[in-house]
Amino acid sequence: MTLDRVGDILARRCLVLLLMMTALSCAQGRDAGRPRTVTRTIVIHTNPDGAEVRLSGTMPLRMLGRSGEGIALTVPTNVNLHFAFILHKDGYKDNSIEVDSNQLIQPGTYSLPDDGSTLLLIPQSPLYLVRDLVMQNVTAVVTGVGVLILLMLGYRARMGRLVKLARRGATISTLTAGATTSPTVAEPSLVGQRLGRWWLTEKLGKGGMAIVYRGVPDDTLDSTQAVAIKVINEGLLNPEGKARFEREVRIGAKLNHPNIVRIIDWDLGGPYYLVMELVEGSPLRRRLATEGLPPRLALDLMLPIFDAMIYAHSQGVWHRDLKPENVFISNANRITVMDFGISRQATDVTVTATDRMPVTPGYKSPEQFSGKNVGAASDQYTLGIMLWEMLVGHRPFHDPSPMVVVMQHMGMPLPSIREEHPELSEELDEVIQCMCAKNPLERFADLQTAVEALEAVIA
Repeated sequence: MTLDRVGDILARRCLVLLLMMTALSCAQGRDAGRPRTVTRTIVIHTNPDGAEVRLSGTMPLRMLGRSGEGIALTVPTNVNLHFAFILHKDGYKDNSIEVDSNQLIQPGTYSLPDDGSTLLLIPQSPLYLVRDLVMQNVTAVVTGVGVLILLMLGYRARMGRLVKLARRGATISTLTAGATTSPTVAEPSLVGQRLGRWWLTEKLGKGGMAIVYRGVPDDTLDSTQAVAIKVINEGLLNPEGKARFEREVRIGAKLNHPNIVRIIDWDLGGPYYLVMELVEGSPLRRRLATEGLPPRLALDLMLPIFDAMIYAHSQGVWHRDLKPENVFISNANRITVMDFGISRQATDVTVTATDRMPVTPGYKSPEQFSGKNVGAASDQYTLGIMLWEMLVGHRPFHDPSPMVVVMQHMGMPLPSIREEHPELSEELDEVIQCMCAKNPLERFADLQTAVEALEAVIA
């Protein structure tokens, strides 16, 4: 066999091998683009049970199953998908619940809501209310029969009040039905009790020092007038915690802005509680995307927050604890700044140890960790960090150790947004760098100036 023949055979084999490798690479590329999925079982709990579970976002709404029963759900594992479920039952007002797919990655069956409570379905007419009372509360039926007998005996005046009380009790029972407390929570639940002129009908959440309940006015028991009631754990009310709560009441009561949560009522005599408007929606955190948001969309989401804090600063108040979890977007897309618990006024002269060292350092300014020169410029720094995260998809400084994050905020230069997103402009990066300067004196003179600079570079 000649050398030419050998060379020709080798060349053909190399060509065949190259074609095979190219085909394999293309197949892998196609597979990489396909979403990987797993099947998970979810159980949504409602009161009353048996409501239709429909998947929002499909036309018509696709029914998956019924509440109280296991529902198979296809969940992607390589992308985060937002599921919104509508709960429908004839004769009742629709309710809804939302969950992200990354919360359903682990194998198992998931109970929703994940805090152990149930979703309350409100009857659309008194007929359904009476039916539920008959089916769920035999005592109420017996009481109703007794009231009718007494009315027939002629005790009209006296029975008028008894009927009113029976109706009130039945209404409160209906509003609090299904609002159970998770067995892992040590504090006794106040659901079904009255604080001042408010009835507590449902537990909404729990923080480090307080539990938040849904409440309705005592005089109307109207669910459309529902409020959020923040009840302080009196066991944690040391002088420092008491001062923090009183500061939240004092500052919140003086602020009147459409993008700041409205304070309605409070009690500083014990039990300590704060009544606020109820914002039905989800925190800003739900709107953030891991790949980042377009600059115009990110700024549009931030502008109401800027407006709220520009107003607060004009009143001599700075927030000091801004973060995506403290900003809520209502179902009507109204953006509201919440939780002025560690806020300060220009007239405040004392700073406690808790004030100096916040629990979560991810969005705090360098000066907040030293407790020096903490003012309106600190909120500007925090808003710059939030905007950086919205554009890039994650925080600029993050580490499992909170102390490492503190050191990064205090000494590490802010990374450029163009390192991960080179399509973003240098001018936008310069504005954010100025907002997040380590020295407060090197930031914009005020928040209004920063907003005007952002508008100019994004427009």
